[in-house]
Amino acid sequence: MDLIDLKYLIKQHKEIVFGKKYDIAETEEWFYYMHIPKSGGTSLRYALYDQFGAKATYPNLIDYYWKQKGGYIPKHLFYKDPWKYFNKSKKLLIGHYGLFPIELKEHRPRTFTILRHPLSRVISAINYHSAKGRRFYGMPNEEVIDACRRIECSRIQESIGYELDYFCPKTVESKFECIAVVGILEYLGETISLLNYEFDLKLSLSTHRNKSRKLRSFSEQEKVALEELCQIDIAIYDFACNRFKDQLSKINAAQFPSEI
Repeated sequence: MDLIDLKYLIKQHKEIVFGKKYDIAETEEWFYYMHIPKSGGTSLRYALYDQFGAKATYPNLIDYYWKQKGGYIPKHLFYKDPWKYFNKSKKLLIGHYGLFPIELKEHRPRTFTILRHPLSRVISAINYHSAKGRRFYGMPNEEVIDACRRIECSRIQESIGYELDYFCPKTVESKFECIAVVGILEYLGETISLLNYEFDLKLSLSTHRNKSRKLRSFSEQEKVALEELCQIDIAIYDFACNRFKDQLSKINAAQFPSEI
């Protein structure tokens, strides 16, 4: 936690006691942001706090920093008793819970996520975990790349529950059917516009967090090795980019219809 987090945390505490946010938190709909690590999620989380308010969001910053010491409830605890966290008083759930929360409500929560190019994402994750005291600190690149093979290079697959060891467009499409908006970090401004349009929100990225740090340098050969490990994630990402652009084109057509 830094000074920006602390100031925002104090603001969130005041809001829990006194505050009330937009009418969106009074609707009968629920929302779920499937946060994929190192994909712009922290900045979007702040924008969502501003939109929904602390009372209607799990986790808000008090949950995230004070109760969970800077993280989400682990999957196994959430899966065991999801209603403890995502109950009638909460309209927005944020976390690394894959597609599991979609089945929790009588009416499915409207689900959205943001993808980042897998090679860029995994390098960012490696840098994050290479800081002093974290799991890759002091390890040579060769060992880190091998350690990333199981999870970090297949993070998108894990998040959407994709279990095949090859790329199948129909299977990917079926996974994305229950996700209302799949945004792309490299088109973050357009992603925010798409979320606002689809969900009738007023999101604004006024707080930018987790600027990337470069604690490691990678040779071209090492980048190729990482890219090879990310091949299925990259194929899913490319598929999502095409879907994202199709959604944008339809919205642009709706907002700016031809005069002809």
